[in-house]
Order: sequence, then C-alpha cells, then structure tokens
Amino acid sequence: MQQLTLAWLVLELTDSASQLGIAVFLQGLPMLLFMAYGGVLTDRLDRVKLLILSQVLMMPVPLALGLLSEFGEAHVWQVYVGSLFVGAIQAVVFPARQAIIRDVVERDDVMNAVALHATLQNFTQIIGPSLAGFVIAWSGIATALYINASLYIFGVIGLLMISGVQSTRRLASTSVAKDMADGIRHIRSIPPVLSVILLGYATGFFVLPVAQMMLAFAREELNLGADGAGVLLMFAALGAVVGNAALAILSDLSSKHWILLWSTLLHSASLIVFTLMQWYWAALAVMLVVDVGRMVFVSLGTTFVQLLVSQTTPGARLSLWYQGAALIYVGALPMGLLGDQIGLRATIAGSAFIYALFSLWIGFSWPHIRKMSKELSEPAPAT
Repeated sequence: MQQLTLAWLVLELTDSASQLGIAVFLQGLPMLLFMAYGGVLTDRLDRVKLLILSQVLMMPVPLALGLLSEFGEAHVWQVYVGSLFVGAIQAVVFPARQAIIRDVVERDDVMNAVALHATLQNFTQIIGPSLAGFVIAWSGIATALYINASLYIFGVIGLLMISGVQSTRRLASTSVAKDMADGIRHIRSIPPVLSVILLGYATGFFVLPVAQMMLAFAREELNLGADGAGVLLMFAALGAVVGNAALAILSDLSSKHWILLWSTLLHSASLIVFTLMQWYWAALAVMLVVDVGRMVFVSLGTTFVQLLVSQTTPGARLSLWYQGAALIYVGALPMGLLGDQIGLRATIAGSAFIYALFSLWIGFSWPHIRKMSKELSEPAPAT
C-alpha cells in the first residue's frame, strides 16, 4: 500500500517519472550501502525484536506525509527524506526476515517456507495497491497514508505473538567488518551461490525496477488513474502468488536450477511483450505472466542461498543476496531518467533485453548453476 501511495504522491507533486526514480533510488541507497552491516546485526541481536522495532520506526513516515498532504504542505523533498529513512530500516529488515526462517523450520522445509512467506507477502500486494488506489480516488491521498500508517500496528501485534523462537545469535567476539569480509569470502567459495547472487544483482538492476516505475507507466502510457494503476499492481502480485503456489507444490530440488534459469527468460520475454500492449486488459494478462517469472526466480534463488550458505552467521550471508533487492531501487533512477527522455516503453523493453542476454551468459555459459543439484544434496557448511 505504501509503495503505491508514496509513488502516486510524487507523481501528483511533480508529474515526472525521473522524480519518481529519484525517490525510489533514495530508498535503495542506504539499503545498498548498509545491507551487509544490517545482516551482521541480525546475527548478533534478537531478530524478532529487530523486526518489531522496524515496524514502530516506519509508522511515522506515512503518518507525517499524510498530515502534510492534508494541509497542502507536502513537497517532494519530504518524500525523499522519508524514502531515505525507510531504506535505512529496510537494510536490517530484509536479512532479518529471511534469516529467521531457518530459526523456525527444518532444512527440508526451507523451500516451502520461503515460498509460503513470499506468497503471503504477495497476497498483501494483491490487496494493498488496489485498496490504496481506490482510497486515493475516493477520499484522497492523505486518507490512504493514514490507513497505511495504522496498518503497521498489526505488524507489531503479529510479531509479538511469536514465542519460543531461538534466533541464532552470538557474542560480538569479532568486529562487524570482519564478519562482513568473512561473508563475502564464504560466498565466493561456493560458485553456485556466487552465480545465483550475480544473477540476482542483474535481476535487481535491469528488470525489478519496473515494479517501482509501474505507476508512472500506468499514468503516462496507459492513461490510468490511481485505481486503475492499483489493479495493474494487483495483477502483478497475483502472478507472483501463482508462481509461488507452483513452487510450494514441488518439493524435489534436483531440477530446480533449470526452472531458475528458464524463469529469467520468461520474465524478460514477457516484460518485452508487456511494453507492446496498448490495451489495458491485455496489459493486465501479460503482467500476470511477468510476475510468475519474477517470483519463481526470487523464491528459488532465496531457497538456494538459504540452503547452501553457512548457518553460523546466515544474516551476513543472506544480506549479500538481498543487496540485489537494493539494486531494484538504484536501477529505478536511470530507468526514470531514460523514461523521461525516450519513453518508458522503450526504456523497459531495452532493459529487459539486456537482462535476457546477461541471463543467457551467466546461466547457460557458466557451469556452476547447472551443477547445483550436487551441492543441494549435501548439508550446508557449518562455518
């Protein structure tokens, strides 16, 4: 809900895709710079408490912007400040939310747990954007921001209900810098994981920023209002749910590396087709396919990294994977700037084509991902 509301606020204030790209970029900048540090923190502190604190700290951002909007005092620089603040918190939230999965499930259940976690997230993305769009159209952006802020309370309540979780924590016997360096060396020592992470970085930079720019695309290219743009994001989330549901049914990991590779090509090809759509209903149908490919890659990539990295300090290792998520926000800046110059259709299609070439190179020319089944059959290293 916050993704659509803040983005629509920027578009109302500036009517510029490049300004939206800057706001998204500023959210990703602290994530890119501090994600590895945040990962180390999740290995040293109580993860449940960290997640509760993050919900409390993020609540004032939409509340303050809602008040400013209601009294006509909202300016784009205020959204920039809020984006930086939210991004700094997410630098800790992303690795903590994933590392805690291994605290509550057995190794054989990790893929199903990751898929279920992502499915639930995408169900909220089905409800959230459409709700935000209709609230904006019906009652204004301030009301949408107030509702957004109040929903963080439910996040806190849900986290407080978690009990008996023994988060992996250890005393700070080494420096944070050493833990970060050890995490990088550990990833480099496992070529399949390194390959998946590099592919994740390419995904984050070239194609996942499309989700952040989708409101500008809906507004400029499809002539939609906030409610129509919300439905477009709802279909994207629905495709992600379909992709995760398919993965949850499949428990054998022996051939999942091939599904991982083909999902990148499905993602890029369907995204190119999406840019050719002029009719709204056709765009909705293709967007569903786009996000099937996206979520299959994200869920499988997360599963492979979860299973193959050391579980002594999983937060530090997983933070390197989730730096690819930070690139989603970083990649939105050049996408927005190019979109203002040559149009978002051409920009998104060109970016998807480059991503397809990169996927073919790293996925089919490098041997590591194709040999992943052997590593997945062995226990993850302890250190």
